[in-house]
Amino acid sequence: MQAGRPGLAGACAEAQTLIPNELIYRTGEIANEMFFILHGEIGIESASGEVFTTLSSGSYFGEFPLIYDRKLSRTAHARAITHVELYSLQRKKFDVICQVYPEFLELMRSIADARTMIFKAQNEVLKKEAPRQAGRCQPGRRGGGHQGQRLVLGGGST
Repeated sequence: MQAGRPGLAGACAEAQTLIPNELIYRTGEIANEMFFILHGEIGIESASGEVFTTLSSGSYFGEFPLIYDRKLSRTAHARAITHVELYSLQRKKFDVICQVYPEFLELMRSIADARTMIFKAQNEVLKKEAPRQAGRCQPGRRGGGHQGQRLVLGGGST
């Protein structure tokens, strides 16, 4: 999706505007939509506020529960970092798109699987680095984790 051009998903989706720090969804909530970012930045974070990744214009997120039937609830929080304009695509409309264009669902699953593998690999690297970095002063980092690192793969997350 090109920023500013909603395309097929945008034609079926609802526009929303968010202010900085506005929560879009919480871990554990039932997922009934996914989101496409037109402008701004979204943080995907843990329940404790640790930022897993930052997504920006042209990215999408919240698709996992829609593309994998076994996941009906959110696995992370999503929060606006800046002012954000986005579209939300409801599950029912997503399902219709996938019935008409089954290759769309397969593409979404392939991208999600790749993101999952990358995220797991990043976590393994961070686990290995943690003992070496224990006790070091890290300016600009709050509470550990990998805040500030960005993973933008042309799409979204959770």
